[in-house]
Amino acid sequence: SLLDHEEIEFRIVRPDGGIRWVRTKGRRLEAKEGEIASYVGVAIDITEQMSSAQKLIEAEERYRMISQVITDAVFEWDIVRDIITWNETISPFFGNLVHHITSIDALHRNVHPDDQLQVKEEFKRLFAARKEHYEAEHRILSKNGQYLEAHACGRVLYDASGMPVRLIGSFRDVSEERQAHAALRESEAINRGIVEASSDSVVLLDLEGKILFLNRSNDILGEGSEFPVPYGKEWIAAWPQYAKPKLIEAVEIAKAGSIGRVTDQFELGGKLRWMEITVSPIRDDAGE
Repeated sequence: SLLDHEEIEFRIVRPDGGIRWVRTKGRRLEAKEGEIASYVGVAIDITEQMSSAQKLIEAEERYRMISQVITDAVFEWDIVRDIITWNETISPFFGNLVHHITSIDALHRNVHPDDQLQVKEEFKRLFAARKEHYEAEHRILSKNGQYLEAHACGRVLYDASGMPVRLIGSFRDVSEERQAHAALRESEAINRGIVEASSDSVVLLDLEGKILFLNRSNDILGEGSEFPVPYGKEWIAAWPQYAKPKLIEAVEIAKAGSIGRVTDQFELGGKLRWMEITVSPIRDDAGE
């Protein structure tokens, strides 16, 4: 019964229909021979406190669920106690290694030996400058015993005196991304080498007809031409006036998705030349 408790929490309904949380505190007043004469206490309105506590529980649950579904390795480093804790989805990244990475020294030992000094120096500079945002890339040991290219980022919390007390961050495996970029750069270098080695004059235009790339500008207009062909300028503008209508038509055909061709004799650089010009569209992944 109510009198059997010195402190309890419950909801009450007020006359206006409002519901409030209250906490009651009190004690029994006993008469002679142990009989209860009365009960004295106080009821405290704790509605706002209960609301805040519920919001905190909901927020913690929300962030816990978020940390479970993201694929990054999320960690929290208690700098003062030097304790690192991880989210529950860490296994795909580190596997069982996570059970041994509970301090910053343990984490550094899993960084590639050639990158360890770099990582330590980055933390020193970060804390010395009292910067809040941390971001770096280095190699780190994965669960399969191979070193992955990892992108690390986080946010540092400082106390009132400016000392770092906590760092919350994440690791993301960017190995495939780096490999893809390297393959793309290699492909671009090969394609550029092929184009630049070609005896043809190759020009890349945007949809407005402006020059993005050209390999042999002198061959377009001829030696000693009075018409420069700088990047960002219209390709058509560099040609003699009488040649422009046919070239404009070829470009429009290419913009429509077909191949435009012009074979004619042009006076370029003071010489008459027979030239075959082909204008081809380059499509994006959507076919545009």
